[in-house]
Amino acid sequence: MVQTLSITVNNPLGDSPIDLKQVLLKADLLYDVPLEHEERISKRAKLVETDTRKYLVLGTLLMSEPLNITNGDQPVVTLDYSVDLELFEGGANFGVFVEDFVHLPELNITLNGTIDSNVSTVLGFNMLTNLVLNTTTTIHGNLNNMPPPSPPKIS
Repeated sequence: MVQTLSITVNNPLGDSPIDLKQVLLKADLLYDVPLEHEERISKRAKLVETDTRKYLVLGTLLMSEPLNITNGDQPVVTLDYSVDLELFEGGANFGVFVEDFVHLPELNITLNGTIDSNVSTVLGFNMLTNLVLNTTTTIHGNLNNMPPPSPPKIS
């Protein structure tokens, strides 16, 4: 599945030109499962546990393509490019996420991975490797103003 990813980064060199020649991105797309829904979701899908949270792995974003982005003297670099999204578990986990998206008012999505980039700046050419990408964003759900799904009833 091909998706568009937009990344905005503050130029670490301020208004000094920076040229991006190639970017390799590999990141997991994670659904930060709300604490009150962990038990319900864990009955349907395997959750990945960290020290503080439990996540549902939705898939992996992959992007490796030549770029030629010059920001001139702008302090912000914006990247818009196509990425491949490889869904985890054949898309079953994504289906669980979509259910919650329809019912819950807000959901947190995390991109967790690394970026490698060939960069040309006034300081010369640099190969930046294993730049950590770990960002979470909140998206609004509850498309139908429906209550959250209840746990399955066992009789």
